[in-house]
Amino acid sequence: MNLDFDVSKTEQEVIIRVEREGVEYILKHIVREPTAEEWKEFQRMSWRTVIRGRKLDLEDNSFSARNWLYDKICLRVEGYCDKGVPLDMSNDGWKSKIPASHKQQVIMDMARIYSYEGELSKNSESASEQ
Repeated sequence: MNLDFDVSKTEQEVIIRVEREGVEYILKHIVREPTAEEWKEFQRMSWRTVIRGRKLDLEDNSFSARNWLYDKICLRVEGYCDKGVPLDMSNDGWKSKIPASHKQQVIMDMARIYSYEGELSKNSESASEQ
């Protein structure tokens, strides 16, 4: 089994588990990796500078930023239906039917992965310097 990260793969699956009325749903979100520009814009959008009197404050805008990034990178989903019929992803507005809490979870999971991968590469760089 090859444990190397395959950079040729352009999609990844993010699976979330949601419980509703005692039933657990396993929902798949197939996403592409954000471009460097999208990731930078996401980080920029996450905090907003607000003027309050004579003071500048930072305001958390991460909820909107995560929704924006999800809508940019989600390619398709599995496990969702609309009134008993599988979600029609040929309709441009299908992403608006995905609950915001699900979008948030997908992006937060991805951010943890990117953080972890960043730590791994920092650790491997430090190890190689020694």
